[in-house]
Amino acid sequence: MKALRRVISVICLLLASPGAVGAMPIDLSVERLFDLCASASVAAAAKTGDQLGWERLAEAEIEDWRAGFVAHNGGSVELVGWKRVRDGKAETTSFWIATGPNAHKGCTYGTEDAASFLDALTEWLGEPDSLEEYDDVEAVTAWWERDDGEYSFSQVGASASVLIKPNWP
Repeated sequence: MKALRRVISVICLLLASPGAVGAMPIDLSVERLFDLCASASVAAAAKTGDQLGWERLAEAEIEDWRAGFVAHNGGSVELVGWKRVRDGKAETTSFWIATGPNAHKGCTYGTEDAASFLDALTEWLGEPDSLEEYDDVEAVTAWWERDDGEYSFSQVGASASVLIKPNWP
C-alpha cells in the first residue's frame, strides 16, 4: 500500500511539472485553433502553438510555401507552424502575417482525420453561409463570413483543411 502511494505521488509530481505537461502533445480543438488564429503577432502565435507540444516546422519545411506565397501575394510574410503524426495520420497548423499590398494574417489547420471537424466548426460558428457536398468525389466545402473574419473548410475523403482569415489586426 505504501509503495502504491509512492508511485501515485511520483506520477502526480511528474504530471504537475511544466516540462512534462508541455512535452505531451495535445489535440487541436476548434477553440485552440481559434486562440492561435487570434494571435496579434507571430511571436504570440508561437507561444500559443508551442503549448500543443507538437514539433515546430523547420525553416526548410516552410521555405517553398513562403516563396510561393510571396510570389503570389507580394510583400513579405512571417510564418510559424507545427506538425505531428498521430496514429499514422499527419496534422499541421500554421499562422502567418503578410505585409505589403495584400497585408493580412491567416491561420490553417490540415488533418488526415477530419471526421468531426466540420461539425465542431458549425457548433462554434453556426450554420455555414455556403455548404457544398460533392458525393461523387467524397468532398465537402463550407464557408462562413463573420464579423471577426472569414472561415473556410475543405474536405476530400478523410483529409481536411481549415483556413481562417481574421479581420485585421
